[in-house]
Amino acid sequence: MRVLGGSPMPQPKDLFTMAEYKKLLEQLERVRREHSTLSYRSSAHHQQKDLLWNQIFTIRAEYRARLPVYLLARCPICGGRVWEPVDTYSLNGAGWRTTSTGRGWYGMTLLPPEERTIWQGERPGYETECEHMEIIAYNVNLNGLEPDDVNQEVWIGPEKPFVMKSLITVDQTFVVIHALPVGRYDNPEPRPRYTVYFTTYFTNNKAAFGKITKLFSQEGSLVQYSTADYDLLPWVKEGKLFWLDRHNPELPLLNKPVEAFPYGQVEGLEELAVIRDGKLELYIGPKGQKLRGKARSDGGIIRQTIGSFLRKWHSE
Repeated sequence: MRVLGGSPMPQPKDLFTMAEYKKLLEQLERVRREHSTLSYRSSAHHQQKDLLWNQIFTIRAEYRARLPVYLLARCPICGGRVWEPVDTYSLNGAGWRTTSTGRGWYGMTLLPPEERTIWQGERPGYETECEHMEIIAYNVNLNGLEPDDVNQEVWIGPEKPFVMKSLITVDQTFVVIHALPVGRYDNPEPRPRYTVYFTTYFTNNKAAFGKITKLFSQEGSLVQYSTADYDLLPWVKEGKLFWLDRHNPELPLLNKPVEAFPYGQVEGLEELAVIRDGKLELYIGPKGQKLRGKARSDGGIIRQTIGSFLRKWHSE
């Protein structure tokens, strides 16, 4: 099984084939549907509902254990790595159901029963060997494709990669960006179709950084789109923004030459977007920011078909 985009990290011995991947997701959906038909209000349902929940947990654990493991960042301060299993088979996977909260691609993961304590029942989805790492966020670019292979709701964020200006401006704070190709569910084998961008924040000034993220946490997420800055090249020139070199299989960290920065001209929507019913919808936030296209009468959502071109992934 080929790992889309490549990765220098050790991989599971039993990576999914596309057929195995689809079979497991279909199994998960069947169990979910049965679980949703039962109610704890009925004492007769308790045992079966608990049994089905345990099955869901087991299936999701297998799902995550068989995903490719990707290096997502290296710390500009100490060189420590950040990595995580990421579903690059399609956007239909169970891990794409959650939004980007800054705690990794998968978000907070439920610990196995034997590892849970009264104080801790879950942990971030990523792994790191670096004490400076604070936040890892992601967003997805559909590359001009209609996401009609996606049968679940997926909040993709803006299509264009961005940095949160209120965080990157903190002294001794740096951001690393990396991109991975994601396939389509209707392809018989994984092929680069969509692109997911990861931005990882590192700081050696935890006091100042923490004052800002404490405010973010009060809103339930460490990713705040209202602070997004899509003009990335000035941050590269300032020495604040780095990237992993996709042309080298070991993915070394780069900040120069500035003209080699690969994410300065990415096209796509700058608004918060969501996939519903196989269509891309733009979400109008609470501040009523302007969006392209015509809003529906409810003033909350507009639907827009994205353009016709598909950029090739450079490694293909």
